[in-house]
Amino acid sequence: VYLVAEKEDRNGSRYASLLSQIREGLLDVRDTAGERVVTEVWSRDEIFSGPFENLAPDLTLVLRDGGLVSILRSDQILSKRPNVAGAHRPEGIFLAQGKGIRENTRLNERSILDIAPLVLHSLGLDIPSDLEGEVPVGLFGEQWLQSHPVKMGGTTVAQESRQQSEPVMNQEEEEAVMERLRELGYIE
Repeated sequence: VYLVAEKEDRNGSRYASLLSQIREGLLDVRDTAGERVVTEVWSRDEIFSGPFENLAPDLTLVLRDGGLVSILRSDQILSKRPNVAGAHRPEGIFLAQGKGIRENTRLNERSILDIAPLVLHSLGLDIPSDLEGEVPVGLFGEQWLQSHPVKMGGTTVAQESRQQSEPVMNQEEEEAVMERLRELGYIE
């Protein structure tokens, strides 16, 4: 759900009050059997962060079936998308097999941020100290971990290039990414 408000207005009490009213109203929506349609409503500040946070919706809805609603900005309250693409679920499935991986092991819930450190570790590479996530060491056997300890080192970007970084993508690549994000409903 996007609210029309200038960036400065988003810090005001009127904006916060409107968000609260909309949240309460959405949580009160029931289907014909009396069941809640929306089980959770998250504000932008609760689930998004980073330099593009302002592109995120003001509110994100979690439906009873576990789906997340992705909404395009529009003057209409409800409208059909020309192309429905993608499904959003907060949980995924993780399976692993290979050298050092313990058989019949079940891990507690993990973050998608743990995938990059896990892959780097599995390749015998150092994990950059500024990389988010962690290696799920419980996935590996003790003997294998002793001979292949998790090694930390370096950073994802050299310090000198952090100050003068150039774009990672060229214009054509950036346009392709932006088009895909539009198709998925993340941006308009």
